[in-house]
Amino acid sequence: MARSPDNSGAPGLVLVMLGTYTKVWRLFIANARERWDEIADVTSQLDALFKPLDVAVNMLLNLVFWNVTHLSLISIVGFSASLLNFSMCFIVLPSLCGGCAFIHYKYGLRMWKLSPAMVLAWLHNWMLVNMIACVCWTQQGVVYAVLLGLEPWLPAMLQGSITFPLHTMERLFINTTIAFHVLSLALILLLPVWRYSFQLNMSLVGRRSQMSSFECFMEIMYMGSSSMAVVGLVGPIFLLQANFGFPFHKVHLFFGAFEILFINQIAKYKFQLLHKLSHDIKPLYHMVHLEHHICKGIYPNSSAAGMWEFWMLGGSFGFVGHCLHCLPYVSFTMIYGGANILVHTMWPWKSWAQWHTLHHIVLADVFSVNAPSNHDKAFSKDVAKYADKLCAVSPFVRYEWLTDVASFGFMLVSAVLLHYGLGWSIVAVWHEML
Repeated sequence: MARSPDNSGAPGLVLVMLGTYTKVWRLFIANARERWDEIADVTSQLDALFKPLDVAVNMLLNLVFWNVTHLSLISIVGFSASLLNFSMCFIVLPSLCGGCAFIHYKYGLRMWKLSPAMVLAWLHNWMLVNMIACVCWTQQGVVYAVLLGLEPWLPAMLQGSITFPLHTMERLFINTTIAFHVLSLALILLLPVWRYSFQLNMSLVGRRSQMSSFECFMEIMYMGSSSMAVVGLVGPIFLLQANFGFPFHKVHLFFGAFEILFINQIAKYKFQLLHKLSHDIKPLYHMVHLEHHICKGIYPNSSAAGMWEFWMLGGSFGFVGHCLHCLPYVSFTMIYGGANILVHTMWPWKSWAQWHTLHHIVLADVFSVNAPSNHDKAFSKDVAKYADKLCAVSPFVRYEWLTDVASFGFMLVSAVLLHYGLGWSIVAVWHEML
């Protein structure tokens, strides 16, 4: 798409940012009314506002700035010196080393060809990403206030805020990091399974492709090195929110749990829209989503998003699910012990084939989570081409509700294993609540 003339200087950038904010609101309204032509038109207008940037340089800048932001946030929140040291050793160092190794593996020396113009282009795009994020934060702020207004009508036991001491959240942070590293090691030990699973999923759509052991290893290593991308950014943000006097209340948590359990339905109103937007606008794709798609395969140690994607989404796939981050282990168990395992695993059985897995492996144009939305059904070439074949072999494609049920089952099993095996659960720390 043709790009708009350069808007140099601060006043020009401010106008572009304001234009981005209003256009994203138009996208949400058009999506709610299923006006697909208007969505396509506004997407084209937004695309013209972004600046092109070499993908390897973009990934490097994303990587460096994410780690700087992560360390800044956990310092501002007030985490202890020991937690900061832990993060340096087990989050930042693996992220930088693993990320740089993988970017070099994919793009070679291109990643180091930085220039002032490239940095300025990245900053320009970064500011536009923040405008998309502002729309999401505005929506979540409205929902926060509305639910708080409903609180007086609820029984007393469902009223009040919920906060936990910082040392409880630090243990959660450490345990989550350890869990991702252990999972990554387990995946590496099962390399032959993932190679076979990749080939199997490719064959379902009539494609022939194989993955070498080294390529599979590099992908799992990279996914593991960036596995804390969401938790390491979003967790501290909501602790800061509580510090500023806006803690989450029980009413928020009730609706947040409902939203996560029915994410395939809720995602149609927000995630699907911004997910497709990030695929349609290449500079935006490079800013927020590329890290999630850079691998040929997909693995359950994925963070479930690009490094800056949850920043753009306002911390949540939906409108209130982000509140669960204030409950130790709940968000981790529901998301990473539930849906993330199901939809981000290349299962070695045809009967477990899923649209979101194929979205990663063959770039299937299905932009909802795991059940095609009305937009997907109307416009997806892959749904039209493969739906009948996949329905014949996979109940996950045949029955759209099965993903939510299976995710709930995975979540329950994960919750039991983590609680009784390691003592990692909200039940185990409930008595610590302030």
